[in-house]
Amino acid sequence: LATYFPWLTSIAVSLQAGFMEESLFRAVPIAGAALIGRRFGHRRAWIVGAFFLQALVFGAAHANYPAQPAYARLVELIIPSLGFGLLYLYFGLLPAIVLHFAFDVVWFALPLFVSEAPGVWFDQLLVVILTLVPLWLIFGLRWRARQWVEVPEEEYNRSWAPPEKVAQVEEEAPVSPTGGISPAVGRLLLIGGLMGLVLWLLAADFQDDAPALTVGRSDAKVLAREALADQGVELPVAWRALSSVQAGVAQPDRFIWQAGDEEVYHDLMAEYLPPPHWRVRFARFEGDLAERAEEFQVFVAGAGHVYRLRHRLPEARAAASIAEDEARIIAHTAVRNVSHLDPLQLKEVSAVEAKLPNRRDWTFTFADTAGYPLSEGEARIAVRIAGDQVVDTYRFVHVPEEWARQERNQRNLTSTISLFCCMVIFMVMLAGAIGGIVSWSRKNFPVRLFWTFFGLLFGLGIIALINGWPATLARFSTAQPLANQFLSAIGFSLLGSLFLAAGVALAIGFVHARQGPQAEPGGARLILWGISLGTLAAGLGALVAWAAPSLSPSWAQYAAVGGYLPVLSAGLGPLPGYIISATLFLLVFTAVDRFTGGWRHRRGLFSAALVLLGLVITGAGSIESLPFWLVSGLLAGVGLLLAYLLVLRFHFALIPLVLAVMVILDELQQALYQAHPSAIPGALAAAILMGGLDVLWVRKLGAGDQDLP
Repeated sequence: LATYFPWLTSIAVSLQAGFMEESLFRAVPIAGAALIGRRFGHRRAWIVGAFFLQALVFGAAHANYPAQPAYARLVELIIPSLGFGLLYLYFGLLPAIVLHFAFDVVWFALPLFVSEAPGVWFDQLLVVILTLVPLWLIFGLRWRARQWVEVPEEEYNRSWAPPEKVAQVEEEAPVSPTGGISPAVGRLLLIGGLMGLVLWLLAADFQDDAPALTVGRSDAKVLAREALADQGVELPVAWRALSSVQAGVAQPDRFIWQAGDEEVYHDLMAEYLPPPHWRVRFARFEGDLAERAEEFQVFVAGAGHVYRLRHRLPEARAAASIAEDEARIIAHTAVRNVSHLDPLQLKEVSAVEAKLPNRRDWTFTFADTAGYPLSEGEARIAVRIAGDQVVDTYRFVHVPEEWARQERNQRNLTSTISLFCCMVIFMVMLAGAIGGIVSWSRKNFPVRLFWTFFGLLFGLGIIALINGWPATLARFSTAQPLANQFLSAIGFSLLGSLFLAAGVALAIGFVHARQGPQAEPGGARLILWGISLGTLAAGLGALVAWAAPSLSPSWAQYAAVGGYLPVLSAGLGPLPGYIISATLFLLVFTAVDRFTGGWRHRRGLFSAALVLLGLVITGAGSIESLPFWLVSGLLAGVGLLLAYLLVLRFHFALIPLVLAVMVILDELQQALYQAHPSAIPGALAAAILMGGLDVLWVRKLGAGDQDLP
């Protein structure tokens, strides 16, 4: 969209930053400190502490690029963040958002105002008009009032205080559902659950289209060092071995999958498409900054196959400057060494020269016309030469430019839709968190339940940070101080986990505080109904996925392999997503019950809302094509509506159970891929942990408001 509407970039990015950052850095810590201080005493001290803490955190959060000295950005933003904090303290969140938005627009719109492109005046005018929208509103109110008026003192943020007692608002009382699950629906649920399980077994894809990655981290590092030793490279102790798993479906994978067939894809996977692999990166973080740009990267796949070795040299490193013919001979020799192909039988595509200060580099690209089975695209081999030494030889599939352009345009549109759907879900969760804060301030909140889920989610975040540290370390840049990157990575991870845990736990507490009495019966029959509805949903989802157009290969999830303990990553990884998904559905169905009076009013409006929710949830993932997203999203929405009407509105405790069954089946599918040695034990651990968490959660939901103070 920014390509067609240049003015949109500065407006949209500034509006997002103003709203998100003021809510995150100002409202949450300062308002939270005010509530904590009111409960435990010394309210002013809590607010002052949060006021200065938010300034430090705000400045540090924007110091995410190299600077000298390292704390320069932090010092630069101290005064603005203190100013934003004072504005919020005295006038509230909205004025702070408006100022932040206008402040950012000035910087983001600078390229437009220095541009001399034809018609740029229109974009400049739009930026000015839209930035001053708050001022237009003030002028409009002034014109209606015919005079300037003073804002009442009680409208200022500094005058706000939570009510002393629980507000007696009868419309906020939980609404009990009328009736219950009919015997006929109960029987159909059991039959549908069996049919769903059969559908899942028949329609789900249990074959991984990528080869398994069975070599472990330690073995990959050993093989990488051996590969370097074979090239005569012995690295000193100062060089760190950083390892990470690289696995993901890229544009060449999608092109071959669509232009060819499964057999062609698997044949090219062994030659020209990168499989899931370890990237073992040898780098150093001490010494001269320019020299630290030198790196060795070794790519290890399968059971220990080293298929690529890359050497990155600093641009200022001195080396030979050879002519094109001499470089071509070196490139031909390199092709013979890494493949069975004769370079004379290959078609030379390009020979690109790069003149550096102290050497001349070459990149030769050859097309393998004999070993490529398709009429579109090409299988290619590239050889990079620095001076007179080969530093990289790799194979790849060249995607036709027209196909790549069309796919890129389509994916830009689908990515925009996915982003919008994710924002809708975020707003729902944010509304739940705000509702939780309000309920807590009114002393109508399950505090123990909040701390339980907060501790669980924050603990999972800390475990994920520690266990996944090798992958985090592998992304560090040698151009920045190592200590700064350590602190930034740990700080951002802990802050992210902290806000995620607090927000989701607040939303869970809000739902439980609004939970009304559940219809009977419960016990074993309730569990059977939840399992049946979960297997039915999983089976229908597998059927829809089977009927979908096959636009990309199916790869297993390899992220767990990158942790210190892959079984721990695979076992704990699904839990945060499961908790967030269950919380989202609990929030939505609680809101539907609340605004329809137990499904007595506004049925048409909220029926449409639930159907649209199916589109949003489906769109929050990866959208392969717009028609399929619309069809599958509408089907999911209709399924949500029927599940709510017939089952879930009578037993909210079924919601976590249904989602747990679906996630467990998805983990079992991943286990059957057998993509790595930890797949099966990790899936079993995830199923056991999720089952235990679900039992506790269902009991809490069934207990109603007994946990309230």
